[in-house]
Amino acid sequence: MKEVVIGVLGPEDSVERSLEVINKLEGIRAYPYSYENTEDVKSIIEQHRYKVDQWLFSGPYPYSYAIDAGVITSEHGTYATLHGSSLLSVLLNIFIDFGYMVDQISLDTIGEELLDSEQLQSVQFHRVSQGRFYEPHEQVVEFHQQKYDQGDTAVAVTCIHAVYRKLKARGIPVYRVVPSEISIQLALDYLKQRAYTHSYQKKQFVILGVDVVYPSAVAEGFVPYQTQHQELDLHRAILKMSEQVNGSMVKIGGGKYFIYTTRGDVDIFLQEYSIRERIDQMAAQSGLDIRVGIGYGHTVLEADEHLQVAFGYAGEPEYDRIVLVNEDKEVLSVSQEDFPMLTQQRIADKDWLERLNDLSINPTQLSRIYALIHHYEKDELTAQELAHWLQRSERNARRILVDLEEVGLAKVVGEESGQRGRPKKVYQILNPS
Repeated sequence: MKEVVIGVLGPEDSVERSLEVINKLEGIRAYPYSYENTEDVKSIIEQHRYKVDQWLFSGPYPYSYAIDAGVITSEHGTYATLHGSSLLSVLLNIFIDFGYMVDQISLDTIGEELLDSEQLQSVQFHRVSQGRFYEPHEQVVEFHQQKYDQGDTAVAVTCIHAVYRKLKARGIPVYRVVPSEISIQLALDYLKQRAYTHSYQKKQFVILGVDVVYPSAVAEGFVPYQTQHQELDLHRAILKMSEQVNGSMVKIGGGKYFIYTTRGDVDIFLQEYSIRERIDQMAAQSGLDIRVGIGYGHTVLEADEHLQVAFGYAGEPEYDRIVLVNEDKEVLSVSQEDFPMLTQQRIADKDWLERLNDLSINPTQLSRIYALIHHYEKDELTAQELAHWLQRSERNARRILVDLEEVGLAKVVGEESGQRGRPKKVYQILNPS
């Protein structure tokens, strides 16, 4: 199994706490990203997401902010949940500091389920929100301040470092709840297994089939020259698509074309193209009536079986002419949302943008290279492989690698053996530091 790379996001003390747990585990490498304000989460993820497989957040607050900001989905991160013991530990500290059980407390970002304990029935909690977790931390601070000033509470309890820091500066008694070590470890185990699942899914087989629906005269064996020319146009369009999804095209006969590829390669294709628009263009350019089936499977045989099922549904009144049957045997009329999407990364660091100005590569191309490297889980490649990835000439790809080497983003680590002619250099792509 490959090493899973986790991006750890949170205030500095939370990140250090998570790193202590990670250092005890095998199969995980961590990139720490600490911040002062939760709003920094968006730019951190946008700039560094190409480096990591999954994100571990310090709590529900920054996690919810990242979800709301659209920089991750729930499939790409989680946080260490709080258990009742974490809150009870804080309440014990309050009791020790005050000398009695404080029964009026303001509270934020802690779920209702943690307050159901019998030991807490005598405490009245004034909660900042009953709905979504994320609210700007300034509003959370003002909520605690208002409750304290009005005499409704004697103590504030928060999970948010920025809120804790500001309330403490204002002289309000405040305590911070943090997840336990076992909670952090459980979250990391979950992220590790999900990263393995995503890696496995990218290697699943996909067969995309295009079937020409002939008029009755053609079906009986007579194929007019016009139809043959139309098929040639369709053949070229399918061949182009096969190249773009890194697949292998086979014409079965009787107007059937199959593209054999993988789920990961389909994901890469969908970074730039809509499969629906591409199929519609094929039909419009060739003038042929076509139906499309897409089969996902753990094996080629399973993908083929699902493709045949998809063909059976394609064109039916309750389905579209493009039908997908996934590895769980679900039958779906295809829209762009039915496919897993990879987010195109951006190199946002100003220093790196300036270094790229005089080179043959622009930030968008560099971002795509990093996305492809991360997606294919491969940081060493030749100019030939890069040319295939970018659909450029090998000469152009070689120039890109030389430029990356010049600015410290690539280095030669060997030569490809067993090839005729001049040995091909093998480059390792390095992360911007």
